[in-house]
Amino acid sequence: MDTNRPEETRTFFQSFANQEARQFVADIMRRNYALAILEHHPRRETLDQHHIQHQCDQLVSVAFRRIEEIEHQPEQLFPLFGQLSRSRPQRDTIWFDEFLEAYYHYKHARKLQSRYQKIKAYLYGRRYADVGCGGGDFVAFLKQQHPNFQELHGIDVMDWRTEAVKEEIGFQVLDFGQADAYSAIKYDTMTCLAVLHHVGNTDEEQGVFLQNLKKSLNPGGRLVIEEDVILPDKQITQHEHYQHQISRLLPQQPVLADFLAQSPATQRDSIILVDFLANALAVGVPEMAFPCGFRSINSWTDLFEKNGFKHLEVKIAGFVPGNFNQSSHVYFVLEA
Repeated sequence: MDTNRPEETRTFFQSFANQEARQFVADIMRRNYALAILEHHPRRETLDQHHIQHQCDQLVSVAFRRIEEIEHQPEQLFPLFGQLSRSRPQRDTIWFDEFLEAYYHYKHARKLQSRYQKIKAYLYGRRYADVGCGGGDFVAFLKQQHPNFQELHGIDVMDWRTEAVKEEIGFQVLDFGQADAYSAIKYDTMTCLAVLHHVGNTDEEQGVFLQNLKKSLNPGGRLVIEEDVILPDKQITQHEHYQHQISRLLPQQPVLADFLAQSPATQRDSIILVDFLANALAVGVPEMAFPCGFRSINSWTDLFEKNGFKHLEVKIAGFVPGNFNQSSHVYFVLEA
């Protein structure tokens, strides 16, 4: 893994210096990890709730303390992420069996089902591709759960597919971040789930990616995007549809109220810390790119329109209960 990543390191520590964001993220990690283990562990009825909470408190406290110890040695950040990664063959002692067992069941069942339910109504046509598909699990899941799709592909810059799905799904190696690197196969529906903020942090970089997505869709085809989104109070209160969605979520998501009370700058710092820590630690892929191209709803919708997409729906999902890693999720449903 390349550890010489000064821009990403600078971005991380600028957000880590925001004490409000740092405390918010540490608190939601402690709570979410414990609740998720107690919900998703295959033998959850045998678990001691207080013991699990103590283990999660220790995991988060040790991870944050070790990051704090290198604040004046920022070049050590990505080597430290590599040491703390859940996917490392010899795992750090912060990881405990109940976490590992619950996360495995969550990743291969609950996470896939939850995403499917969020976007099921927007899946259209017979040919489908997931851009930034990673291991390809979601594509294989849709092959079983969504019979309307007759041809399903994963698309990514490298073939990350697990052995379990290689014979199940089609695949294309494409880097949509490069100009005119679009698919010769045209799709009716494409998904791009928690990918765009990893592409870049400028209109130009994300615009190239979006143009390639548009050229890969049939006329009238749909693009479903999931992003972690900054939710400034001014934008929410000025839009009745967003305000209505938020009001419905708040009774089930008290952490959303805490997030909305933050300034937009602190919201951004919170999202950045969640993105780094979730992917580098629990997901276990610290080598992924972290340009942190996060935006508000209005900024995303303006960018989509600029690149020729028509809006069909904006669906705020928020801090989804049951997820190991929670953030301010929003789904954008677009038409080519």
